Amino acid sequence: MLASKISLPTIKNFLGHESIQSTLIYTRITSATIDAALAEYWNRVAESELKVNGMNSAKDIDLVRKAKQLREELLSE
Repeated sequence: MLASKISLPTIKNFLGHESIQSTLIYTRITSATIDAALAEYWNRVAESELKVNGMNSAKDIDLVRKAKQLREELLSE
């Protein structure tokens, strides 16, 4: 499902899991998958109107920071 670009929260709800952590047990997320998702996100940011005065909004910067933290956590397991 992830390969079909269905979001993890959608998969969680579809499977009836109470926690994203339960859903993550059954996924195969590789560093390449995470890197591709981050690259796709930044491509959308670069093409969008989200830039304010030449800088990304704080919301976007925070989202990327959290995504990088998640990547590190997943790779350390």
